[in-house]
Amino acid sequence: MKQSLLLISLLVLIISACSSGPNHSYYPARQAGEPGYTERQLTDTQYIVSYTAPGSNISQTVSELALLRAAELTLEKQYQWFRVMDSDTEKSQRTVDALDHHVATGEVVTECGLLGCDSYRSPAYRGHHIYTQQSAGLTTSRLQISMGQGTPAAPDQVFDAAQLVKNLRPLLSKTDAQ
Repeated sequence: MKQSLLLISLLVLIISACSSGPNHSYYPARQAGEPGYTERQLTDTQYIVSYTAPGSNISQTVSELALLRAAELTLEKQYQWFRVMDSDTEKSQRTVDALDHHVATGEVVTECGLLGCDSYRSPAYRGHHIYTQQSAGLTTSRLQISMGQGTPAAPDQVFDAAQLVKNLRPLLSKTDAQ
């Protein structure tokens, strides 16, 4: 009985350890600048697609997830391929300074001499401590894409949306397992 309880506890611990860590789950962002994907329509066939995730050493993963969202969006809009017109990756790190008020009360000092002792209170000290806290950064990949149908004029400059979804979809299980 104790062995099975120990085994179950160990199994739960291992599973929770594997599931903790950075999670770059694939989902829509609640608003721009927050983790997840966003898209903004520019014209009937042109969009800006962004993917943002916590962390600063994940540029390749974020870029691939932005490409995946671009491919999915292309298929949702009934197009076959897309071309990346422009792209950039941005890493942001926020630093927050916190101010802590420090107040020290005066202490009672007693000095004794030949004629007796004298006590007085030393002046109180007021000051501040500044603490710097660094929060986790975000990495964002932005793609400006143009979608199309049929045979592209320059096939080596476009992504086949269906093929890209097929190839990048397995990335989701890898990033969720991290």
